[in-house]
Amino acid sequence: MQEFGLSFRQRLGPLSRYETARRRSDGQMKLLLTADLHFHIDRFRWLIEQGPNYDLVCIVGDLLDMFEVKSTREQAGEVTRLIKELADIDPVAVCSGKP
Repeated sequence: MQEFGLSFRQRLGPLSRYETARRRSDGQMKLLLTADLHFHIDRFRWLIEQGPNYDLVCIVGDLLDMFEVKSTREQAGEVTRLIKELADIDPVAVCSGKP
């Protein structure tokens, strides 16, 4: 994969665990990218179900819902648990978004 003159490995560094676990014969990566989940548990569950169909699951943007009845601390705990559950079955990259 070439982008901006750098290979995927050069930009992200060595991915030995990933490369040994999932090396596609065609050299391509199947990526599931999602954003703005806003503490919708059903959306996290869908990712857990669909994740094994992809080489990497990327979750970016707003993970919590500031207008939810549950506190942000409670939401963060539940979201962390769900992301760990997903990470147990599939490689995951997370960027939480705005503080």
